Amino acid sequence: GIKLKCQALVLPVIGFDIYSESARIYGEKGNPLDMDSIIDFTTKYLGDLKEAFNPLFTPILSNLSNLPPALVITAEKDALRDQGEMYAKRLRDFKVPVISIRLNGIGHMLDERYGKFVNIIVAAYLKEMLSQ
Repeated sequence: GIKLKCQALVLPVIGFDIYSESARIYGEKGNPLDMDSIIDFTTKYLGDLKEAFNPLFTPILSNLSNLPPALVITAEKDALRDQGEMYAKRLRDFKVPVISIRLNGIGHMLDERYGKFVNIIVAAYLKEMLSQ
């Protein structure tokens, strides 16, 4: 099979989470990504919410030791923040090299300024990892 050299995740969905601190606080109506939207997207994607416990959808439920190094970027005021940060922690638990960055003061939608900043970070990471 294909051996991945790295992974780069920006504001990632790592499973179905409605209980974490970030989901409760930033999943309220009026936020760019609210809880109703998360439930709707997940239900449409999975068909049955019981599938949320499938490690193929929620990778933190599986052995991550064979995964490549990762860059994980989260946003402080994003309902998905804790998912991304938990994924980075679980990768570290399995001794996978991780760079994790939290963008403070912003939510799920990256404006043009932050979007460009994130693109520069991801491009530099990929350039470094793929040149090895």
